[in-house]
Amino acid sequence: AVGMAVAVASGRPFAGLRTVQGPVLYLDWEDDEDTFRERVESVCQGQPTGFVDYHALPLAYRRCERPLPEEVEWISQYVDREGVTLHITDSVEMASVGGEHRTYNDRATEMARGLRLIHTSHLLIDHVSDEGRRGKELAGKSIGGIMKGNLARNHWEIKRDQEIGATVSQVGLYQTKTNHTGLLAPLGLQLDFGVPGAVRIDPPTHNAGRIWKVPATMTRRGPNEPGRPQRYSRFVDVPAD
Repeated sequence: AVGMAVAVASGRPFAGLRTVQGPVLYLDWEDDEDTFRERVESVCQGQPTGFVDYHALPLAYRRCERPLPEEVEWISQYVDREGVTLHITDSVEMASVGGEHRTYNDRATEMARGLRLIHTSHLLIDHVSDEGRRGKELAGKSIGGIMKGNLARNHWEIKRDQEIGATVSQVGLYQTKTNHTGLLAPLGLQLDFGVPGAVRIDPPTHNAGRIWKVPATMTRRGPNEPGRPQRYSRFVDVPAD
């Protein structure tokens, strides 16, 4: 989410997809501004196409406590006044209105109604169940009822793989729903944390071999060195059935 925020605010591509440059509003129910700014600076420092001055980016942050539907008036006014191109909510469960009489579907519907009053593009970060997170297959849906998926115009699922102690992780982005076009092919990104204070997001690939490895084959991306070792692909878990 931070990588996409930086891409839109700076007008640079993200995961090989063109962005429309403009102000970004990041609404955060999970962390604080210091953590967010640290992540933004790390992404800016690690840009493969050159350094980005994060102080100059039109990237606004707000730490939130109340549910998003209760903040719609302020958010809508800010978006219209500043010409916000992208609004990011992190994350959906924390931003939803709770209450013992509200079902997951009720909460999703109320969230969607609030978002329709905010006239910009939205990126909503959500979580999957523990079972879905640990599994090798795509979870297919977020935590909660089916209305979350039904109300979304586009739905992407992210799977990440990182060896213990390694400074590089492989990330697969899978589009599982779209309302207006055909599904895009999976994208593979590499996040490199090897340089202190920087996160390098390598250009994406549509090469299936870089997203999914054949067991017992050697992974040789770059030289064999500490932090980025060449290693054999292997099964991490094999279901009993």
